[in-house]
Amino acid sequence: MVEDAGSGLAVTQLLRRGGFGYLRSRMRSFCELARHMPVLLLTDLDAEECPATLIEDWSRRDAIPEQLLFRVAVRQVESWLLADRDGMARLLKVSVRQLPPDPDALPDAKRSLLQLAQRAPRAIREDLVAETGATASQGLGYNSVLSNFVRTSWDPSQAVHRSNSLARAYVGERTVGNGLIGRDIMTSPKSLIINSPYDPPSRRCRKRLRYFLQRDPEALGAVLHILLRVIEARLRQRSGCARGRLGAVSLCSSALAAR
Repeated sequence: MVEDAGSGLAVTQLLRRGGFGYLRSRMRSFCELARHMPVLLLTDLDAEECPATLIEDWSRRDAIPEQLLFRVAVRQVESWLLADRDGMARLLKVSVRQLPPDPDALPDAKRSLLQLAQRAPRAIREDLVAETGATASQGLGYNSVLSNFVRTSWDPSQAVHRSNSLARAYVGERTVGNGLIGRDIMTSPKSLIINSPYDPPSRRCRKRLRYFLQRDPEALGAVLHILLRVIEARLRQRSGCARGRLGAVSLCSSALAAR
């Protein structure tokens, strides 16, 4: 994912021991490490209220270093995998139409993936789905199959169009990689503020991106996708038309962006 984001960064070390409990307990260590080099911290939102609440809880309201890229998969990292509908459909040998249109909105993306795996060919199904009576929620080959899928088939450039949380992670990686996160952006009075549709009004997850968006058309495209998805969700909510088709075209001129 780091390489595909075009951030110019490379992964030199993986730290993973016992899941989110280990990550949370080492939060202060990661902050200290990020004062010297970029650090990507990735976890699931699960049942937490919103990403901002989780980040605030983990950081204990301490300032997070600029080079610590703390990203939260809404609500599980499986939602990012499901967002590549074509790739996942090929893996499970199911129709693309059976894949969820908005994986970030799933309350349990892992369960949804396992339900789809029930329809997969026997070899894939036995790896992903736990045997009847097993204590584990997934099959013995679950991690190896999905890890191989990520390495060889998953297309994040397509997945970002259906996962707002993944799109935000991509924008953040490009920003850190190009050295564009800093005081000038955070204090700009004309900063662009993007709010996630999953954030409660009282706890808005903010990203000031104006400086960066003027210089990276791909980042601008990713943010526009997030914005249009928010508008679409609101239109559907207001109109009561859950299945209607909506379309939009956005035009951005370099002269306008420079203002």
